Amino acid sequence: SITKAVDKGTITAGIIYDSNEPDITICHLDDDENFINSKQIVMEGWQFATNIITIESEGYIIAGYCNDTSGSFDAFLIKTDSLLHIEWIKNYGGESFDVIMDIHQTSDGNVAFAGYSESDAIGQDDIWVGLTDIDGNLLWEKKIGTVNSEMAFSIQQTSDENLIIAGNRGSF
Repeated sequence: SITKAVDKGTITAGIIYDSNEPDITICHLDDDENFINSKQIVMEGWQFATNIITIESEGYIIAGYCNDTSGSFDAFLIKTDSLLHIEWIKNYGGESFDVIMDIHQTSDGNVAFAGYSESDAIGQDDIWVGLTDIDGNLLWEKKIGTVNSEMAFSIQQTSDENLIIAGNRGSF
C-alpha cells in the first residue's frame, strides 16, 4: 500500500521475508523516489501489511493481519509518528481468521476499517467493519454475512458522513 507522506514524498507499507517469515516493512521515499527512511516491524510469527494511511500531520496508521496465539490470524493496526517510530500496536479479532483490508480516517478523526472475519461468522467469511478512535480503541464493529463467503476490501466515508464499503460475496 502507498500513501502521501506527512512532509514530502510517499510512504509504502508491505512485507519483507526475513528468516522465512514475513515482517512488515515501511519505506519513506521523497518526491524523486529517493530513499529517506525505512522501518521493519518484527512481531512473533507472520505479519502482512494490507494498507497504510496518513493521519493528518501526526504520522501513519498501518493495517494488516498476523499470527495469533491460537494459530489463526488476528487483524492489527499500528500507529507510527512521522519518523516511523511505533506509538502503539493493537490487535483485533476472535478465535478464528480476522483480516483488515482497508482503513480510512473519518471526518471526526476516528479510523474506520473494513475486512472479513471467520470469528463468530454466520457462514464461511463475513464482512467485518468497525471504527476505532485515534488511539486504536475499538468503538464499534459489525459483521454482515450469509452462509456463503463475503469480504470487504475498501471503505470510504460518504459526504453525509456514513460509511460505504466495497467487496465481494459468494452468493449468486
